[in-house]
Amino acid sequence: FVLFPVMIWTGFAMSPALTSVFPGLVTALGGQQSARTVHFIVANLLVLFLVGHVVMVALAGFGRHVGAMLLGGERLVRERRT
Repeated sequence: FVLFPVMIWTGFAMSPALTSVFPGLVTALGGQQSARTVHFIVANLLVLFLVGHVVMVALAGFGRHVGAMLLGGERLVRERRT
């Protein structure tokens, strides 16, 4: 809930068109280089969040859970395999 608004704010702060109209976007972050740094760090945190969740889904048994959702429960999935 925090990372995406920060990502948008720093993206706007790096835009020359928006900073000419709203110079406070860059000033609040301490300059364009600071905005770039924050933007880069937040982008890496979002990638780590995504990778972490993909790993958790893979470890939980993606195929088994999707099969259970599509076929109506784990019991039915096991019955179809036998």
